[in-house]
Amino acid sequence: MPGIDLKKENKELYNPSAKEVSIVDVPEMSFLMIDGEGDPNISQEFWWVLQQPKILYINIIKQESTLLV
Repeated sequence: MPGIDLKKENKELYNPSAKEVSIVDVPEMSFLMIDGEGDPNISQEFWWVLQQPKILYINIIKQESTLLV
């Protein structure tokens, strides 16, 4: 699965100058939040929830590739 490195694409947002103040335009971005409780290191539910975005992404890629044919 290809990754997107937002820190490399938007250096001015993630690595600001410590010496000068600057105004930046923050582009619109989409985020996914997973809310829950308990210890994520031992929770089966937490692991299952983390798999869902991967499955959704794979299905979207498959749909896009069939549309391009």
